[in-house]
Amino acid sequence: MTALARTPGPRVGRIARPDKAYFSSNTYNLLVRASGHHHSLDLRIDLEGRARAVVLLFRGGQRAFETTDAAALEQVTPYLQQAIASAVTEQVWSCSARRGHMLIDVSGERLSMLDEDAELLLKMCTLVGQEIRLCGPIRSPPRVVRELCAKLQGRAIVRETLPIPGGRLEVTARRLMAPAPENGAEQVLVTLELEEPRRLETIDRVLALDVSPLQQKIALVAALGGSRGDSLSETGISNEALKKHLAAIYAAAGVDSWEKLTRELNLGRP
Repeated sequence: MTALARTPGPRVGRIARPDKAYFSSNTYNLLVRASGHHHSLDLRIDLEGRARAVVLLFRGGQRAFETTDAAALEQVTPYLQQAIASAVTEQVWSCSARRGHMLIDVSGERLSMLDEDAELLLKMCTLVGQEIRLCGPIRSPPRVVRELCAKLQGRAIVRETLPIPGGRLEVTARRLMAPAPENGAEQVLVTLELEEPRRLETIDRVLALDVSPLQQKIALVAALGGSRGDSLSETGISNEALKKHLAAIYAAAGVDSWEKLTRELNLGRP
């Protein structure tokens, strides 16, 4: 995956016809072959001069991807670039309850301790290029931690944010001062905190309502800042039918108006 995101190089079709080394790689053995596929087609999405995403298509059987497939896939590039740019400029984040800690020597090379939450976060976030063991215990710090420790020279705290599927991982390194320096070496406390898009929290609240699928769709319009009129055009129902559905939605959410429903579904949004 790291190779597919590397620039410069072709944006599409790097592994459509792979060499022998590909078939001994983790990408092939742990992802492609394990899922029952054989042929792959990749597309790198660049934004502002750097790779921001990699799209992978898989196909089973013996039929390989063709040049026409690569050309068709490349046509989605501007739409994905627009989606990524929009997410970067408009995304609002919130901290989840998932937080873990690890203790590192000041060089960043030796892992002294990590709690269960930190190990779970490192494994579940599928961080590319961080040298994290997915099988068995983690015995050495990931690359981002070593880099943060190197930046700690003369500083008390440094941070790095890593994009992950469905959110981002905030990694914070703090230098710890030993109460008796002569009795022990300096250490670094690393905190891992999962952050999720605030919009996902809003959608979770909609899905948690004990209402029908159509009523969830109406509630989602309110959650995303739409009006009652928008819900009519989105669902195609009559105004009288909307009143009945809203009565059920309001009861489930514990509110009595469209405005209060919007606020309830967006708790914590600034």
